[in-house]
Amino acid sequence: MTHPTAASTAKRPRLALGLLAGGQFLVVLNASSVNLALPDMNRDLHLTNALSVWVVSAYLLTFGGLLLLGGKLGDLVGRRRLLLIGAALFGVASLAAAAAPAGQVLVVARLIQGAAAAALAPTALSLLTTSFPDPRERRRAIGIWGAVASSGGAAGVLIGGTLTTVWGWRAVLALNVPIAAVILVLAPFALLPSIRAARLRLNVWTTALSFIGISAVIAGLTLGGEQDWLTPVPLAIIAVGVLALALFAWAERRAKNPLIPLHLLKRWPAVGGDIAILAAGFSLYPAMLVISLVLQTELQFSPIEAGLMLLPLSGATVVMALLTPRLIARWGSVRPTALGLTALTLSTGGIVVTIGFGSPVAALIPVVVLFGASLGLSITSATTLALSGASPQEAGAASGLLQTAQQMGGAIGVTVVSTVSAAVAQNLTGNGSPALDLGRAIGLAATAAVTLVGLAFALLGFANKSRQRTESEPDAVRSNVDRLKQPAV
Repeated sequence: MTHPTAASTAKRPRLALGLLAGGQFLVVLNASSVNLALPDMNRDLHLTNALSVWVVSAYLLTFGGLLLLGGKLGDLVGRRRLLLIGAALFGVASLAAAAAPAGQVLVVARLIQGAAAAALAPTALSLLTTSFPDPRERRRAIGIWGAVASSGGAAGVLIGGTLTTVWGWRAVLALNVPIAAVILVLAPFALLPSIRAARLRLNVWTTALSFIGISAVIAGLTLGGEQDWLTPVPLAIIAVGVLALALFAWAERRAKNPLIPLHLLKRWPAVGGDIAILAAGFSLYPAMLVISLVLQTELQFSPIEAGLMLLPLSGATVVMALLTPRLIARWGSVRPTALGLTALTLSTGGIVVTIGFGSPVAALIPVVVLFGASLGLSITSATTLALSGASPQEAGAASGLLQTAQQMGGAIGVTVVSTVSAAVAQNLTGNGSPALDLGRAIGLAATAAVTLVGLAFALLGFANKSRQRTESEPDAVRSNVDRLKQPAV
């Protein structure tokens, strides 16, 4: 991010930007579009409740578990090559899912989709950073990427609902095939072959531990929300995941070729950006889930109507994400990140209050618009921060770490909301929907509190690093360094 002499990896930067943003849209779209198609899938394929849950969770399981590997592989085998492999695999898996004759086939196809997405997402983001060596153009490109990444979930609700209503659930999955085909055809014309990092090697031991740890935590959280947290199976799976992650951290410190370059975990503001994106995930995914449920179950909107109601959220996200690069150029990345997370916490609190008072549409719309604007600001600026400490050769690993943090935050946040809402609804028997709404509101309030804690932790880290730098630099040198460094952040 701060290497202006690095050569661009794009033949045609504008076309490359469109393709890479399209790849990110494809990844985010499939995390939410299938939700509205689930009732039709259940009816046509006679899915059990357990299998129905895994149609959604299988994608998130392999996606979250393999993101670190996907980022590292791009640095090892070449990012353009991995982008093409990921797009091809995603298209084939989507075609298999769309034609699935049984639920088991559908779940396996979704697992492969998630693995392909783990190759696509960090590779697209790392290619984006290396395709625009100029800091101003890079900030603008990340702003467009942030708009796509932040608004894709809401767009997925609209697209999934529309396609399911008009053409059926198979169309939701078949839509991925032409998008993947466009990436496959145009990427060689838009992107140069990436230079592989010849000295790097893949550490199989740490790679296996990272996948087992992350995927086990996600699987345990999913089973806990589906069954009962008092049963031993979810707790045992989560314990295995936590143990694997602890072993992963221990092995990484001793590995000659770590999956995550260790200096990325020590260098601020990159660490602050990862913390900020983790905190944003705690509010982003649970709030989107709760809003979708309230619109369809409490307000009785059809899938298409629910998607249209979320259009203001998407619009506010896109506009703010496109404006954020100007704020970063003027203030640096730290202030917009802090402002975005603060607004995200406040708007999530607004959603909590709105749901608690019966979800009136007149009150929900302005809160949702503020929520969308805060998403665009916080995710775009936090992404810029998180990638600021990586060299062009490490952009893939940094991108994988960033997106893993966001997915883990979202997975835990969704579990918190689901668990709390179910517990409150069970304890307040006889109250029906009001009890469920109260549970959702309490769970969402808890995730907003975690977002606020993450913001405080990041700001303390920034303040500490700034104080250390101030004490170690002479006054005249410090003023010149600060003046030169700020626009490049």
